[in-house]
Amino acid sequence: MELQDADGISYYLHGVIDRVDQDSDGRIRIVDYKSGSAPFSKRDMEQGLALQTALYAIAAHQLLPNHPSVAESYFLHIPSRKTSPKIAPSGPPDADETVRQAVEQAARFVRQIRAGYFPSLPGKSEYGSTACAKSCAFAPLCRVTRQSLTKARRNPGNQRVK
Repeated sequence: MELQDADGISYYLHGVIDRVDQDSDGRIRIVDYKSGSAPFSKRDMEQGLALQTALYAIAAHQLLPNHPSVAESYFLHIPSRKTSPKIAPSGPPDADETVRQAVEQAARFVRQIRAGYFPSLPGKSEYGSTACAKSCAFAPLCRVTRQSLTKARRNPGNQRVK
């Protein structure tokens, strides 16, 4: 899927939507399954920790043009069977403020990666912080160190590259 940031710079995203349903009015419902039970908030979305449902709403709108609208897009946490956060655009998804913020955050990440900046900083953890789990099967491969966490935290919002 091709997206453009506020400056008109294009970037491409590739992903797989876990589930797409259609309601009786032909509107689309998008579900992204999560194996963890830690909920995401709207703030997590705005900070770039949970962009999928917003970006999937745009993808469904672009790729399924014969459907009237995206009714909602949300995470479904399998262990708890709870949802978080729901996006329910009243019009096209790209007109929704939360979706626009997610697209801009994704664009910031793309600009940073293109500039060679991608710190080792774990995202939201089920343990209540941005710390890694005490035990991790990927520890031998992981680049997250105390130094990389300190460096990334000195730069809140990862806004080194504009």
